[in-house]
Amino acid sequence: MQCPNCKIHFHPQTKYQYLGQNKKGIASAIYWQICPSCDEFIICIKESSNGNEVLGELKNLDTSIIIYPRSRKLLTI
Repeated sequence: MQCPNCKIHFHPQTKYQYLGQNKKGIASAIYWQICPSCDEFIICIKESSNGNEVLGELKNLDTSIIIYPRSRKLLTI
């Protein structure tokens, strides 16, 4: 994974919280981590139309959007 703040590559060790599933069947979770290099937060929301979740970890992702730092890039964790 590359930090969107300092651009250093590192092995991700994200924490997550499963948020739930809406009426359309879209499951969401919020993932976060502090970069080991610059010590800044990296926060993203992941969504899956399959609604697959195992203890909050979404599989078969449709989208993964960084929400902090502010960005419109898609992120793969």
